[in-house]
Parts: sequence; C-alpha cells; structure tokens
Amino acid sequence: MSSSAFNSALSALVAHRTAAELRAGNVANAQTDGYKSFEARLSALMGAPGPNGRVAGGGVAATSAPSAGRSGAVFATASATSIAATGSGWLPVRTAPGASEQLYTRRGDFAPDENGYLRNGAGHVLFARRVGEGGAPVPVRIDRASLPARASSSAVYAANLPANAPPGTVVDGGTLSIVDAQGIVRAFAVTWSNRTTPGGVLPGVPAGPATGSVAIPASAPGTVPQWRAVLTAPAGSANGTESLALDFTFGTGAGVNAGLPIAIAVQSTDAATLAGAVAGGRVTLGYAAPGLASAPVQSVDVEFGAPSPTPGAASLLGVAGGTTAFAAAGVSVARAGADGDPAGDFVGAAVDDSGRLQALYSNGRRVAQYDVALAHFAAPGALIARDGAAFAASAAAGEARLSAAGGGALSANAREGANVDLGVEMVRTLTAQRAYQAGARLVATADEMLAELTRKR
Repeated sequence: MSSSAFNSALSALVAHRTAAELRAGNVANAQTDGYKSFEARLSALMGAPGPNGRVAGGGVAATSAPSAGRSGAVFATASATSIAATGSGWLPVRTAPGASEQLYTRRGDFAPDENGYLRNGAGHVLFARRVGEGGAPVPVRIDRASLPARASSSAVYAANLPANAPPGTVVDGGTLSIVDAQGIVRAFAVTWSNRTTPGGVLPGVPAGPATGSVAIPASAPGTVPQWRAVLTAPAGSANGTESLALDFTFGTGAGVNAGLPIAIAVQSTDAATLAGAVAGGRVTLGYAAPGLASAPVQSVDVEFGAPSPTPGAASLLGVAGGTTAFAAAGVSVARAGADGDPAGDFVGAAVDDSGRLQALYSNGRRVAQYDVALAHFAAPGALIARDGAAFAASAAAGEARLSAAGGGALSANAREGANVDLGVEMVRTLTAQRAYQAGARLVATADEMLAELTRKR
C-alpha cells in the first residue's frame, strides 16, 4: 500500500513539475511574436487491483498541448514586410531556403536578409507563390535588380478652356510629360490662345532653331478655330526646341455639341523631329529624342477626348473628361500625363493586405513578385511544436490546405504577439506549486510509512 502511495505521489511531483515548466516557458515567451502558449493536460493513471478487487488511483501523468488555435493580439508595425494572419491561417516557412521540412508559423515579423530572402525574427524563411503561378510555395527572395526604362506610348490631356475669356487671352495649360526612348522625362509646355470673335486671330509660332524649320503662320481673321494649343518640346530635342500648333474648333449647338471639340488641325515647326497626326480626338505625337535623329521616331498617342455628346451629334470622341470649352474663371487642367517610366533603382519591398509582396522602385513603380498563401488545418491543436514559434504538420492535424491571403485573412504592416495571458499563467503557476508541495508531502509520508513497515522489531 505504501509503495502504491509512494508511486502515486511521485507521479504527482513529475506531473506538476512538468506543468510548472510549461508555465515558466509561457511566461518567458510572453513578448515573443507568434508564440503559442502550452497547456499541461493531466491524465489519471489507474493502479493495480487491491485485495478486494477494487482498483485504486495509480497517480497522474502530464502531457503538453499547444494552444495553436488561439490567436494573439495584432499590433501595428513600421515594417512594410511584416504581416499578421488575422484568421485561422498559418504562414508557410522553413528553416532555410533548401530545408526539406515544411513548417508553419504565426510569427510574421519578416524582413529581407543580406541575400534578399524574407526571414522572420526566428530566422525562418517565408514561402509563397510567385505571382501568376500556382503550385507549391517557393522561398521568397526579393529581386532587387534595377528596372529598365519604359518609353511612353500613350498620354491623356483633359482641360476646360474658359469660353468666356476675352479675345486674345493666353492661358498656361501646364505641361505634358513623356518618357523618351532613353528613359529621360521630357516635359512639353502647353500654352493656349483663344479667339472668340469672328475677326480674332490665333497667334503664329516662330520657326524652331533647326535647319529647315518653318514658322507656323497666324490664323486668318474670321476662320473657324477658336483655340490654339502650342506644345513646345523641351530644350534638347534632336534638332533643338520645336513646337506643334493644335487648332481646336469647339461646337456651339445647344444640347448637341456645345463646348465639345469637333475638329483639330495640327502643324509643326519641324516634322522631322516633332510631328503630329490627327485621328478623331487623338493626336499622334512623333518625337525624336536627343542623339536619335536617325532612329525611328517615338510615337505617343495623346488623347484629347470629349465628354459623350447627344447621340448622333458631331464630336471627336465619346471619352468622358476630355478637353472642353465652357465658361469658367480660367483654364482647369484635369489630367495631363503619359504612361512609361524612367529607369528605377530598387528601394524596398512591401506586402499589402491581400498578401501580395511588391518590389518598390525609385521611379514610383511597384512590381508584384509573390502572393502569400495561408495554410489551414482541421485540428491545429495537433500540430507538432518546433523551435522559433513554428509547427510541423501531423496526421492528427490534417492535411494543410492552402488558400489566398485576401478577404481579411491577413493584415499588412502588423505582427501577431504571443497568446499568453500573464494573469492566468501566474494563477496556474501558484496552483501547480501548491499541488507540487502536496505531492512532496505525500512522498515524505509514504516514505515514512515504508520505513515504519520495514523497521526491525
């Protein structure tokens, strides 16, 4: 009997020591990102049948179980590559890019290492899918190469010109910038002149400095165009500063085409280096960059579209937000820009709330490289704990199911803290301590009983 009591009491010491160790680990990791606390699960052990055939308690055993299904608090962070899973998903990681064991974690304080791999604070490498590719996730390694320039091929200019401006008014229409074939941003100055009376004259444009350049004459009195836009190429074009003159005619029919462009004519001071061709509300700008006079001229389609008029009315384009002429205090430029980009240097990386990792460049471009996929388990509490707040899959946890990180399942610029409740841990530590003390007293009592039993009389 005393032997059975001794073994039961000893099992209590071992079990509650295990519980205390788990509590100590939880408290120690209360500030560890993504840490999942461990619970001590106690199970009763049955002893051997006694003389009367009844089975007495044989002691207790303790096993540890992670609280993997319970989330920690999510905190904002300044890191653009930190992510926090906000649902039941897990981030696929491995200890190294070529490691064989797939792990899963909620620790998302990722940052690029010296080789471009995205690692969290525990050193685990994030695995994700390349943009546009399915299949298994691959190690995330940010491509930090510079981006080549993209020459402009299309542009949009939309403005409202003051129809009530006095005759001869000249207004600044801002600039229209394009990227040339060398990746250099070229800003074309836009100047508008109006003629609102039949006898008004639109000003001419002097010849450019290039050999063979011609001046654009002033319009004849009483001709139709009401506004002339002069697009002046930036200094440094192939043969000097050249200009295009775009003559706009706006409709005046009430409820039909009033205020809408119904015709555009174009002239150039030197068509060899700055040319224009009109089709509807589109002007195709042919531009030769410095030193490229013998190369094909870069073409940029500039849209000067008009709001959609009454069906059947004469108008250049049915594009909303185009160039118009309605009464106003001055010119109002709504849009003036082109596609294309100068060359860009890599400046960093960022993950958005959809889980898409993008490389950022000095020219303002963002290039998507990876899509984070989250793993889901039927029984996350059965995952096998590994170092660094990571877990391995198990048969009891079920097969990992990967899903996209969109739909609120992930938060960018954030991290998940430990799910440790210090108040609960301290109470349970005191409980384990009292149980351990009681077990120690039982061991001492059983030892005394055994000593009494074996003492020689």
